[in-house]
Amino acid sequence: ESSAVHKWYGIVLNKHSEFQGTKATIQNSFVVRDHWRKAVELNEGDATAHALLGEWSFSVAGLSGVTRSIAAALFASPPTATYQEALDAFLKAESVQPGFWLKNQLNIAKCYVHLSNPPEAAAWLHRLLNASPHSQPKCVWRSLGFLP
Repeated sequence: ESSAVHKWYGIVLNKHSEFQGTKATIQNSFVVRDHWRKAVELNEGDATAHALLGEWSFSVAGLSGVTRSIAAALFASPPTATYQEALDAFLKAESVQPGFWLKNQLNIAKCYVHLSNPPEAAAWLHRLLNASPHSQPKCVWRSLGFLP
């Protein structure tokens, strides 16, 4: 089995589901999560796979009440995750490959905000703001809102 295959299958299925709407995204969420878990299991050193699991947990933890109701109608037990689980995955990604993706650092700060830890959120935002714009492509800085 290949970690990369599981990681990319999850990525493609996740993006495909987004185009199909909320119902498809929820239906495929377990499959996406399981592929990313398998990618991490097969390659603990893949920071991106850890970050993807963090993004999955973050998005599930932040589901609206309406989306949760749809999920409950579709499944006996809808997907669940916490901001702490998301934070753990983002921190693991950062420990595996520090600074590999600025968005991961932003996601860590966002988790700390949701977990009511402003000092840690501020520390991660400060770290992010001090990162060199030359360390990441301009498209990354644009996506974070730092460049026009």
